[in-house]
This record gives sequence, structure tokens and C-alpha cells, in this order.
Amino acid sequence: MTSTSHPNAQFYFERDVKCIQTFFSKRFGLIFEGAPCLETDVDSFMDLDKEVKASGFLKGEDMAAIDEVAQSLLD
Repeated sequence: MTSTSHPNAQFYFERDVKCIQTFFSKRFGLIFEGAPCLETDVDSFMDLDKEVKASGFLKGEDMAAIDEVAQSLLD
């Protein structure tokens, strides 16, 4: 699972939707009119990213630790 706040979330969402549409089109002959859009068609009603530790989701302290490591490598 990839977080909806991941920098490439839109790309992954569109890729996955296209793959699902292709599968059902080939397997069952279904024809789709359009596709859902991550920004307008997906509602967040709970913070599932934290619960499942989704890829691309970092807590504040995790991001601070990454920044510290990055800074020490640059020094």
C-alpha cells in the first residue's frame, strides 16, 4: 500500500487503475468510460497511513531523524 500523501501517489494510482481496467477488459470484455481521479474521487475519512505504516508516509520524528542523517552526511 502506498500513502496518498506519497510524492508519486497520483502516478501509482493511475497506473494501478489502468492495470485493473486492462485486466477486466481482456478477461471479461468490459469497456470503461473514464477512470477515477485520486484527488477528486478518493475520500480520506481516517488516517490509515499511520495504522499500516504505508510506503511514503513518515511521522515527524522519523523525518527529523532522516534530516539529521542527511545533514551529517553533507558535513
